[in-house]
Parts: sequence; structure tokens; C-alpha cells
Amino acid sequence: MREQQVVCRCADCVRGLRSPCDSIVEVFLMSSSQQTLSEEAIGELIDNHPEWALEDGKLVRYWTFRDFVEALAFVNRVAQLAEEAQHHPDIDIRYNRVKLALVSHDADGITARDARMAKRLSAGLS
Repeated sequence: MREQQVVCRCADCVRGLRSPCDSIVEVFLMSSSQQTLSEEAIGELIDNHPEWALEDGKLVRYWTFRDFVEALAFVNRVAQLAEEAQHHPDIDIRYNRVKLALVSHDADGITARDARMAKRLSAGLS
């Protein structure tokens, strides 16, 4: 494998509206965009973004809202960000609590794409 810089191509980064989302995924040994991240890389990601956790092989974050209507409004904002990035989290809604889970099903694990999406969700929704 060779060392490769992970570059973000989300709409905001391409237009120069924010610094690259890849700041949390600096340089990893990757053979393709579907290469899963190492345990070390995932640990570093979680250390840098403690609002995210590892559960059942997925990056997971919970949000709690005043009521169901606020939770649904949040999920609609998630949908907009996910569509822009063309990467969609698993979403679980339980009244006022929303769980987002990121994993690249086609790679059978967490990839740099999941890490970029976690950062984008945190920045755009917190």
C-alpha cells in the first residue's frame, strides 16, 4: 500500500466555503476509497471528536431534543447534508432522541468517507 492524502470533495470544500473536512483524517495508508480505517485511525477520530463513539462497528452519535417535532426537523437537516455529501447515515428516531450511525456498507466497515461525514454532521448540526 502507498500513503495517500484523503481529500474532501463535499460541496462546501469544493467551493472553498470551509477548510477541508479531511482535517480529521489526515493521511492514512489506503489502497482505495473503500479501504476501511485502522483501529488506530478510528481511535484517533473518536479522541478528536468525543461526541462520536464506536458501537457495533459503526461511528455513532446521539442527539436529544425537546420533542418529536424537533427531532424530525433535525433529521430533515441531516438529510440535506447527507444528500450533498452523497453519503447517508443510518437514522434511528425514538420520540425526542435521534441516533446517527455511519458505516460504509460496501466496504464492510468505517472508511475515510464515514469520518468526513461525522465531522460534517458535527459541524453542521451542533
